[in-house]
Amino acid sequence: MAEPDPFQLELFQEACEAAGFDVAAALDGERALAQIARHPPSLVLISDALEAPPAAQVAAILRADEDLRTLPIVSIGPGVPDSDIHVDRPVRVERIESVLWRSLRRARDTRRRIRAESAPRLSLEIDRLTGAGTRGQLEITLHHELIHGARFRRSLGILRVRVADMESMPRVSRRMMKVLRDTDLVFRSETLELLAVLPETDIAEAAIVRDRLLAALEDGERVSWIGTAASEPHGTEVTPLLQRAGEPGH
Repeated sequence: MAEPDPFQLELFQEACEAAGFDVAAALDGERALAQIARHPPSLVLISDALEAPPAAQVAAILRADEDLRTLPIVSIGPGVPDSDIHVDRPVRVERIESVLWRSLRRARDTRRRIRAESAPRLSLEIDRLTGAGTRGQLEITLHHELIHGARFRRSLGILRVRVADMESMPRVSRRMMKVLRDTDLVFRSETLELLAVLPETDIAEAAIVRDRLLAALEDGERVSWIGTAASEPHGTEVTPLLQRAGEPGH
């Protein structure tokens, strides 16, 4: 969030934090660019009154950067040509919140569309016992999702589920498919192991998914342990990700 008026900046920051956003604030363009470079955000809110450099130049710099050009930019005032949407003055807090959530949803939908368009064509083969994807499909999917996540600076989460016995394998697999989101995928990675691929999921969110799965398991759905891990936003290596999910305490 970049706004040269300290009073307005504090007002917007408090309102956005109350709405559930984590906010990094800047009073000028130089500090805004420095913060974005250190910790790329999910969205940029920028006032067209910004100076040093001006808001239009800040937005142009972001659009010219290969790693940052997909960041949604919301401007306060119409003076930022590269913004995705602008909010007219006088600004109402409710209007800002609504626009931010809508912009984030639009950016998420764009990432999902790009992921779907670039997704590898997997064979129609499935694991007969579990109904999950195969190990070969898992390897292809992990590489694709890690590259996609690095492009948009989004973590990729995984769950490694060690199943207690062969009888439980199909039951646990079906339970996972019911609990997980439509965008998540389940594969049989080992004889007694299932692995879920969780796009745009950090380690804290992966832990929530793990806890939700544990709470949903019923009699006959026996697991030995569930490991979680998430890639760094720039990470593209499969092996370290799988290893972290198999470590005790994860």
